[in-house]
Amino acid sequence: MRELFVLICKDLRLLVRDRAGFVVTFVFPFAYALFFGVIFAGHGAGTGQLTLLVTDEDGSEFSQRFIESLSRIGAIEVIEVSRDDANERLNTSGSAGAVVIPRRVGAGLSTEDDISDWKIEFAPGRTNSPAGKLLPIWLERCVEASLGGAEETPKTSDLTPSVHGHSERWIRIVNAPHSPERKQNHYERSFPQGIIWGVLGCTATFGLSLVTERTRGTLTRLRVAPIRRAQILASKGGACFITSCCLAAILFAIAHFLFNVQPQSYGLLALAVVSMAAGFVGIMMLLSVLGKTEQTVGGVSWAALLGMAMLGGGMVPHFFMPPWLQQIGAYTPVRWSILAMEGAVWRGFDVAEMLQPCAFLLAIGVVCFGLGTITFRWQTDN
Repeated sequence: MRELFVLICKDLRLLVRDRAGFVVTFVFPFAYALFFGVIFAGHGAGTGQLTLLVTDEDGSEFSQRFIESLSRIGAIEVIEVSRDDANERLNTSGSAGAVVIPRRVGAGLSTEDDISDWKIEFAPGRTNSPAGKLLPIWLERCVEASLGGAEETPKTSDLTPSVHGHSERWIRIVNAPHSPERKQNHYERSFPQGIIWGVLGCTATFGLSLVTERTRGTLTRLRVAPIRRAQILASKGGACFITSCCLAAILFAIAHFLFNVQPQSYGLLALAVVSMAAGFVGIMMLLSVLGKTEQTVGGVSWAALLGMAMLGGGMVPHFFMPPWLQQIGAYTPVRWSILAMEGAVWRGFDVAEMLQPCAFLLAIGVVCFGLGTITFRWQTDN
C-alpha cells in the first residue's frame, strides 16, 4: 500500500509541474464554464429575437404551415424539439415559451365541430420581455393564417400593446413544467460541461504519461524495484481518479460561492463525480494502448475524446442537437457524465434515476480498464 501511495504522489507532482497539462486540466474548464454561463444568461435576458420551442406531434400539412408562419415572423426564432427537450429547456434557458401541436389537431381545427377539444398548447416561459406577453396573440393569428392558407403572417409591427388580449379561440395556455419557486441559474448547466472538459484533459494527460514512461524506460526501471505491475497501473489510475474528483470538487466549490450554484443533493453529486471519474479512468487505460508512440496515442486520444464531447453535449448542449444526433450521443460516457451531474444539481434525480447513468459509467470504467490492462505492453518493440 505504501508503494502505491508513493507512485500516486509521484504522478500528481508530475501533473502540477507540467504547466500546459495543469492549464488544460484546471484553468480551461473554469474558463469554459464561465464563458457558456455568460452566453446562456445573456441569451435569456436578451432583447432580440424571442426563442419559441415547438413540438410537432401532429405532423400534418396544417402543422407545417403553422410552423412556417411562425418562422416568417422576424421577432421569433422557432426551434423544433421534442416534448421532453422543451420541458428541459424551459427550465434552463430564457425561452419565451413552448408550443405543442397535439396529434390530429390540424384535422380537428379544420372541421370546427367543437373547437374547445382541438387547441394548440402554449406554456409561457420565464422571459420578462414585453413582446413575450404578446406571444398568444401571435399564435392565434398564425393559426388563422394557416387554416386560411395564407401565404403571409402578421408583421411584428402589427402586434402592439394596443391589441386588447385574445379570446384563446385556438390556443390553450397551460402551466409551464418548471418549478416557480426554484430560481433559474444558468451556471447550473455550464459548470457540468466545464467539468467534463477537465476530466477529458485528465484522461488524455495520464494516458499519454503511461506511454511516455514506457518509451523512456521509466516503467522498466520501476519493474526492477520491489513493485508489482498491478501497483504501477493502479497508481496511474488512482492519480487520474483523484485528480478528476478534486477538479470537480474545486469547480463546484467555485460555482457555489461565486455563482450561487446549489446542488439539490450533495450525496448524489458525489456519487455522480465518483462514477464519472471511475469511468474515465478505464477509458484512460484503454487509450494508452492504442499506439506505440506518444504522438500516436496523443492524436488518437484527443480524436476519440473530442468525438465523445461533440456527440455527448460537452461542446453544445444536448437539447440543441437534432433528434438523430441525440440518439447517437446517448451512448457516449460524456453524455451520461453530464446527465448524472445535472441530475444531482438541478434535474432533481432520486436515487433510482441516478443509478442508470452511474452504473453505465462504472461498467464502462471496469470494461475499458480490464481491456487496457490485458493489452498493455511494458516495453516498446524495437
